[in-house]
Amino acid sequence: MVKYSFESNVLEKNNINWETLIDIYNDFESYKETLEEYANLISGLLRKQDKVHTVRTRIKDSEHLIAKLIRKTLGRKNEYGNEFQFTVENYRNEITDLIGVRVIHIFKEDWLSIHNFISGNWIVKESQANIREGDNQNNYTNLGVQINSRKTGYRSVHYLIEFMPTIQKIIVEVQVRTIFEEGYGEVDHQLSYPNSNVPSVLTLNLLMLNRLAGSADEMASAVKLIKNEWANMQFSLSEKEQEIEKLKSKINSLDIKQEQKDSLVEDLDKVKTNNIWSSIKMNPTLTSKDLASALKQVNMNPALTSKDLASALKQVNMNPALTLKGLASALNLEKMNPALTAVEMKDTVSGEVSKTKKKKK
Repeated sequence: MVKYSFESNVLEKNNINWETLIDIYNDFESYKETLEEYANLISGLLRKQDKVHTVRTRIKDSEHLIAKLIRKTLGRKNEYGNEFQFTVENYRNEITDLIGVRVIHIFKEDWLSIHNFISGNWIVKESQANIREGDNQNNYTNLGVQINSRKTGYRSVHYLIEFMPTIQKIIVEVQVRTIFEEGYGEVDHQLSYPNSNVPSVLTLNLLMLNRLAGSADEMASAVKLIKNEWANMQFSLSEKEQEIEKLKSKINSLDIKQEQKDSLVEDLDKVKTNNIWSSIKMNPTLTSKDLASALKQVNMNPALTSKDLASALKQVNMNPALTLKGLASALNLEKMNPALTAVEMKDTVSGEVSKTKKKKK
């Protein structure tokens, strides 16, 4: 009793028969092998879902089962009446986590696919999203998943599913979480679950670890999004280049002079390579925010082509020490004279470069 922090008189207080608990213990020990087979069937099916990274199973420890029966007896008496007792005949239906299945996925957004897979293959008796206070609830409530806001920050979606490999129905607990939530959950479980008195300094550090896990989930999803956007952009550029090559081929088949063909092909090449960003060799210390700030000051001359602007901006590479203030000052002249040509702008930027060099000396 001391091991599980029970009061010495807990059995007498709740009218629990110790011999009955021993019978349940022995019955469960003989039942474990069958439960292992059931767990393997469930985990094998879950592994077929392509968003699932890892599936782990466990059969409840026999001692932990008895401790749970003792803890739950008072609540069951309040629910069913004072005569209630856990017995060999009823404990399998009353305890819903004899089989535990844990499903791990990589990205937070993968949960929806796994949720649909579980709902499509088993009868879900109960589903509950354990979330941190302040987390978005809509993804869960829209699907009828109950919300349990946890001050500890514990995050995991739990399901109770019906499994009927024989005429006897089994209730199985399935927990679904990200790989980062799993890391936090394991640490929290070992340090504070279920009976120990947790000091405040440990609680504070567990909350900090939880925040880091949440940030890691967000970062992983952001990296995935960037990768996908980059791939889409590269595909789009590739498609455009293919179209340009097709147009070149059509131009070469036209019944016009070769000089005209060459001119048209040259214009197409300009379209292909006329990218301001590919023409600028960045100062390594130049941030995207700074560059955007500088470029915002340019009120473009409608006749100024991106190729001309790129040519002017290439002067930036002449002196890596050129400040953004100097560049902005040069570009700001575009506002003063809408007719300013690219050549004049280039000379102005070059002048800023010279000023910077003199200051350095």
